[in-house]
Amino acid sequence: MPQQEKKPIIFGSTENGSVLKNYMNKQKVVFNLVETASKQIDLVDLYTKSMRARFGSGVKKDKCRRILDAVNDLKTNPPDKESIGKISAKFRRFDKGLPPDENINVYIEEATRILDLSIPSEVFLASLLSTAIADFEFFFAETLRNFYLLRPQSLNDTNITLKDLREAGSIEAISMITAERRITDLMYGPFAKWVQSLERTCHISISALEPLIPTITEAIGRRNAHVHNEGRVNSRYFSYCSQEQRGNYTEGQKLDIDNDYITNFLDYAVAAAAIISCEMSRKQEKEKIEQFEPQIGSITYEFNLTKRYLSSVLYGKYAKGLSISDGYSSLIVRVNDWVARKQLGEETWKQEVEDFSTGEKDDMFKLAKMALLGKKKESGKLFVRLLVDRKLREEYIYTWPLLEEIRPTLETLLQSLRERPTR
Repeated sequence: MPQQEKKPIIFGSTENGSVLKNYMNKQKVVFNLVETASKQIDLVDLYTKSMRARFGSGVKKDKCRRILDAVNDLKTNPPDKESIGKISAKFRRFDKGLPPDENINVYIEEATRILDLSIPSEVFLASLLSTAIADFEFFFAETLRNFYLLRPQSLNDTNITLKDLREAGSIEAISMITAERRITDLMYGPFAKWVQSLERTCHISISALEPLIPTITEAIGRRNAHVHNEGRVNSRYFSYCSQEQRGNYTEGQKLDIDNDYITNFLDYAVAAAAIISCEMSRKQEKEKIEQFEPQIGSITYEFNLTKRYLSSVLYGKYAKGLSISDGYSSLIVRVNDWVARKQLGEETWKQEVEDFSTGEKDDMFKLAKMALLGKKKESGKLFVRLLVDRKLREEYIYTWPLLEEIRPTLETLLQSLRERPTR
């Protein structure tokens, strides 16, 4: 009899196709855009390259800078009757300094276009926050959608009419219509009700989410203020905030959004998504528990790999409290939690690592302890031995966040290993 193929995990998995993985992929894009937003675009360089594409490599960057500055000044400070003559004279001087085959009007048109590409940072960041929250809302809706597909009996709606049945045409179709109605009604409500719905409908524990809820709720309120109230504080924004979050804000005050604010929200939202997904798998995919347990550690590894250390720590607090029958997976969670806390500059991890007894444990965990404590020589020797014994692969030097600090030492050891004469 052929072995039955294992069904993929729907919720708490880092494998492609899971609800969590789809959400994490979207957030990588937003994280990258936030990082891009922190880097100032060199408009002069962009403008110079554009003009060189039109008129050749002889176009000078300094000349482009002066013309771009002049056009920008014209856009931001429209001239009055007295100054318009001076501005016209300035552009005539630019024109006289150009070669015969170049035209000042082309320079002005392109400068205007380049300056229009420069979106004010506050507008761009507000848009990124809206995108990040919309993605989180979609994750919630998709989690419930997949739950109703998995457990259609939980719908049990007495408000379905004969007309609904006729229009749907099948039990499956009416189930999806009912599910979409419930999801839509829920998503129009406050975030706290979303979480309560998961607890009530999907029977998951939400205690680990409670410390994350205020940060996520306030961000939703801030997004709404930027969309509906020009980014200013009003009574509705205050309804999303705890007393502590209100701080010294007063109505009408501008709510700032910067890179750190969005990154912090994303870390909290991604950690919340991981907790929800794992709870869904634990309670609704019990038949896949052997497949699922290794994923608990894989999620922490994925966070560390993408340098989402705060997400890793927030999720790690939940993951460390789980009863995991697979001892190896449980240790992976602990090690990745130490890595993340170390990267965030916390101090408490070190004593835990020093007290960690490797004893009869896998050599991987001996290597982890040495690397975390910065024992470069000892961890280097063990890494090379594991490499020679084919228990590790060379690329782990670059893919394991755990080895980042001792990477130069390992690269030197590997180079000497390659140069060693073969017998």
